[in-house]
Amino acid sequence: MPGPPEGGAGAPRRPVMPRRRRGRALLPTLIIVGGLIIAFSIFTSFYTDLLWYQSVDYTDVFTTTLRAKALLFFVFLFFGLIRAAMWGRMGGGWGYRGGHKHGGYGGGVPPAIEERMQEWHRRAHGEPTPAPPPDTKEV
Repeated sequence: MPGPPEGGAGAPRRPVMPRRRRGRALLPTLIIVGGLIIAFSIFTSFYTDLLWYQSVDYTDVFTTTLRAKALLFFVFLFFGLIRAAMWGRMGGGWGYRGGHKHGGYGGGVPPAIEERMQEWHRRAHGEPTPAPPPDTKEV
């Protein structure tokens, strides 16, 4: 009796390895390493200043300076967040959506209302109203 044919049911199969995409972890790794380098630099600067102030026995100056910097950071953060909330609440980005790019703090006035305001202004100041555009429809 002959054996199973080549590549048939009895032949051992080679495992199929999933294809890996290289470079998938490169960007997060670079971001983490960069963050660690920056954090280490900040820490060494802070620690060096602390050691120097301790060596000249002016630790209270160091802590006062540190408290003032922290207070200023939180004050500016607070007012920055309030300003961002007010900008969003007042429709700061409204004028840049949907093609309405008119001036004004809140993003401008919709075009139909602006046209009516201009027409009222012309009438109030005695300027002649412009003639309507000619009918360009072809029959």
